[in-house]
Amino acid sequence: MIDTPERLEQGSMLAAFSIGSGRARVIVPREYTHLRVRPGRGGRFPRWKFGFRGSGSLAELGNAAEGKGEDVLRYTGGRTTVRLELKEAGRVTLRLRSFSGGYGAELITCDGPFRGTVDLPGPGLIEVDSRVPWTITV
Repeated sequence: MIDTPERLEQGSMLAAFSIGSGRARVIVPREYTHLRVRPGRGGRFPRWKFGFRGSGSLAELGNAAEGKGEDVLRYTGGRTTVRLELKEAGRVTLRLRSFSGGYGAELITCDGPFRGTVDLPGPGLIEVDSRVPWTITV
């Protein structure tokens, strides 16, 4: 995603995905206006769909959530501790951002298999960056 419609200038890369059948969900701040898709190996473009949703339409982290790959969850509760579990080898990063998609704080980066606790300082959007199945339990 880039935010310079009048000139070709690439800002920070918000997401990078491997070709696969999975769905990915990432946070895109409102100032970003363009999407750049690069071909994969061999010069082929993957099939893809792209759409925007408001943060109010995201799945709420209540008691637990699970997934495989990138995702974003809404959390509206107060300060708490969550348990993160990865049953396979792989890496996951959890970040907490404001509901507007702005401020972001990294909560944890770890390699699986892993089971441990993570402090969640309060409400916001929980961005999960992972290539392996994960479970989050409040």
